[in-house]
Amino acid sequence: MDFFTGLLSERVASDNVLRKVGALIDWRRVGLKVGKVRSQLGRSGYDVDLMLRVLLLGQWHSLSDRKLEEALRVRLDFMLFCGASLFEHVPDHTTICRFRCALVRLGLFDAVLNEVNRQLSAHGLKVEHAAVAVVDATVIE
Repeated sequence: MDFFTGLLSERVASDNVLRKVGALIDWRRVGLKVGKVRSQLGRSGYDVDLMLRVLLLGQWHSLSDRKLEEALRVRLDFMLFCGASLFEHVPDHTTICRFRCALVRLGLFDAVLNEVNRQLSAHGLKVEHAAVAVVDATVIE
């Protein structure tokens, strides 16, 4: 963990739901469900583990890919959950969409969700969509 990630960790409360859930999940087992989902073309791309966590956040919070990209830039708990640094680029909405579509096309997306749900169920937890989402804080008079 670098210095800035340590500071990030201090800013997110120890009782934060994403922090707790992230600590319960065996990410290695989740990653085994997808194996090496990588294109041999272009740059090396984002870490598969980070991308899986990004997809889970989008699923759990019912966020569009654009809103998810935005949240990854500003929400400290999202950054910490994904293992992202304050100074790293976050996946853009197109990258998120392409990764999810690749998993769906290969029949792996449901396997990932099922594995995460299985692990959380083993801890007596169930994932439900976020009840409330902040959409806009504009005051209209």
